[in-house]
Amino acid sequence: MGKRQGVTGRKNFRNMARTYVSNWNEHGLVKDTSVSLHLVVAYDLKYSTTKPSDYRNLDSKIYDLVDSIDFVGDSAVKNEVRQLVEEGVVAHARGGA
Repeated sequence: MGKRQGVTGRKNFRNMARTYVSNWNEHGLVKDTSVSLHLVVAYDLKYSTTKPSDYRNLDSKIYDLVDSIDFVGDSAVKNEVRQLVEEGVVAHARGGA
């Protein structure tokens, strides 16, 4: 499994994501065919009254330089929990999911 990097700090999220991707590009990771870059963005809309566009409206350059971007919000988490319960992976969901 590959190395994972995290981006934190919701107020400056887009700037930090741009910085990470630019750094990967400068160091040759974007063009390296043995490396796949996948950006996973997990967000909490209850934090500081943010909205999905605060996370999803990334520079087009970021979309062009990574292999994929997945956005994980509250509904995606609830759907995953529901599926895990239905498949018997977990016995029940806590917290109203």
